[in-house]
Order: sequence, then C-alpha cells, then structure tokens
Amino acid sequence: MTRTSSLAALLGLALATAPAAQAKGEGLSYTYVEGRLAHVQVDALGSSDLTVNGKGGGIAGSLAFGQTGLFATASHDIADTDAADAAGVDLDLRRSSLGLGYALAIDERLHLVLDAKALRIKGKGGGDSVREDGWQATVGLRSMLSQDVEASIKAGLIDVDGRDWVFYDRDAIVELGARWHIDGMWSVGVDAAFTRDERNAMLGLRAQW
Repeated sequence: MTRTSSLAALLGLALATAPAAQAKGEGLSYTYVEGRLAHVQVDALGSSDLTVNGKGGGIAGSLAFGQTGLFATASHDIADTDAADAAGVDLDLRRSSLGLGYALAIDERLHLVLDAKALRIKGKGGGDSVREDGWQATVGLRSMLSQDVEASIKAGLIDVDGRDWVFYDRDAIVELGARWHIDGMWSVGVDAAFTRDERNAMLGLRAQW
C-alpha cells in the first residue's frame, strides 16, 4: 500500500467513525482530519545563499486507538516555487508521512506527546527528479491553555537519505503550534517547523472528535 493510499484509508476510517460535534471544551483529541495551506523556505544547497520560497497545501489526519494513548498519523503536503523566485530556482516538493505516536496525560489539559514517522519526499528542480526516504522522531508537550486555546511544542530529529539533497540530512527539528477551538469539533491553527536548512508555516482548518 502506498503512503497516499494509507493516508486515504486512515482519513476514511476516521470520518466513518466520527460522532456529532461535542460541546466546547472537551479537551485534547487525537482523532482529526485537517486541510492546510503552507509556506516553505528552503536553503536548497544546505547552508548557502540559495534560499527558495514555496507555497502550497496539504491534508493531515490522526486516529486514536481508544483510550490507550496510542494514535496513528498521516500527512501529504505539496509546495511549489514560482520560476520567478528571487533565487531563480523552480523547486517542487511533495512530502508524505506515516507514523505512530503516544500521548501521556500529565493532567486533563497537559499531555506529553511522543511520535515517530516514516517520511517520503519527492522533488523536482532544474530538470531533475529525486525521491528520498527517511524518518522523524519528536517529543514535546501539548496543552489546553484555556477552554478555547491550545498550544504545543516539540523537538527531535529528522533524517532523510542525503544522496542527492543535503537539507534533510540528519538534523534537529523544532515544531510549534497554536490553535483556537471554535467549538467541540472545529478549530483553526497555525503550526511552524524549523530545521537548520528549512522553515515552514501552515494554517489549518481541523475537524476533531
């Protein structure tokens, strides 16, 4: 099964089991689907002056396994640069992930979250096409700061086979998130991720239950 079909299966199962929207303030959920817009900035040759900016979007999902604390995640994102980019580089990225995580409830509003993902990244640029596989592992905190506002911070490692690219070679990654819960089902959030050679920001609309 491909990563794309795995993502579709996960999201389909989540939607099929979705109950009606719950009352506001139900807490942290690990079953959701999300559509998002993205901005990506990449130092395409590693630590160099060749910085490429791209815009795109994607879809992500998570499925909790009952009350065990375990959950599965999947995502697929696309970011394309304009040929008129200041660097003069046309770079198109396709990134998919599939992984497992565990959430440990410190209390009702604060969770310690660990996750590990398999990654597949496809890129086209300068007439060449590249596909790389790798992994990412992070640990962090996710918290309801109030009835409506959620925040998260995670840090870890990302590593992708660097045969052709250097900007996904083994590196630290930091992820930050903030989310406003409109009601018990819908929320809007901003997420950002930083490595030595890449910065990305995403604006997402999420349905959780």
